[in-house]
Amino acid sequence: MVMKENEVKSTISEETHHQQQVTADDEQMLQSFFADCSLDIADDGFSERVMSSLPEEVTYHRLARIWKIACIMIGISIVLYCQVLTNLLDTLYLIRIDAMMFFSRVVCRLAEVLGASHHLLMIVLGMITIFCVWGYNKMMDARI
Repeated sequence: MVMKENEVKSTISEETHHQQQVTADDEQMLQSFFADCSLDIADDGFSERVMSSLPEEVTYHRLARIWKIACIMIGISIVLYCQVLTNLLDTLYLIRIDAMMFFSRVVCRLAEVLGASHHLLMIVLGMITIFCVWGYNKMMDARI
């Protein structure tokens, strides 16, 4: 067990060293390529002037954070003021009651239909007829 762990560690370290060597070689090749193809363009301090005129990122991040907090607070106050959560819970409660009433009516109507003797007799006779037709069709298919 200890021998296998050492072998795995040495294999991993060899692979890491090989990847670092390839990366270093690639880096040297890229540096030499760009050094050969470099072209200096005189901008007379234009880049420095542009960079100095840009606003700092710290101010932007601070303003963005303040804006996010303000929007969240406004959203929470609107939700609390309009009582959205209370109205949503009341609506869901009413939907649940309506669904329970609908299904209870369906079950009662189904019990009335099945409870009547002539309806139950018609259902049983219909099932027997369907079974007989199915059996007849199977026998006819077997003959062919």
